[in-house]
Order: sequence, then structure tokens, then C-alpha cells
Amino acid sequence: MSLTKEQRKALPDTDFAVPSLRKMPIHDETHVRLAWDMVDRTQGLSDEQRSEARERILKRADELGIDTEDWDKPVKA
Repeated sequence: MSLTKEQRKALPDTDFAVPSLRKMPIHDETHVRLAWDMVDRTQGLSDEQRSEARERILKRADELGIDTEDWDKPVKA
């Protein structure tokens, strides 16, 4: 489910994988999964920001009870 501009603006910085830039919302399961898929493709991030984003996404996934065991494995078509 997409966020409206107003919904996105209402999220606290802590609900983003990159809080300083407010990139990749991670407030719910859908957005956590999306953020993980997009972290390598998101433009304008340094290697350090990508690494920190991955850590934040994994932490949030754990909080939400999302199984991340296969996230580093290639997707089979």
C-alpha cells in the first residue's frame, strides 16, 4: 500500500531506513520488505548509508517478526 504525501510526512524519522534523508519508510511489513529490495538501487546513498540502512531494515524486520533468513540468497525464477 502506497503512502500518501501526508502519511509519509507524518512518519517520524525513526520510521525510515535512512532517517537523515527520510528515504525508504520501514513502518510496516510491506515497506520493510520493499526497503530491503530497494536499498541497493536507491540513488544518492553512500556505502555507509546503505550499510546502516540494511542494519535498520533488519532490526525493524526482527521487531515485526519477519523471517529474513533468505534475504541474502538469490531469488529463484
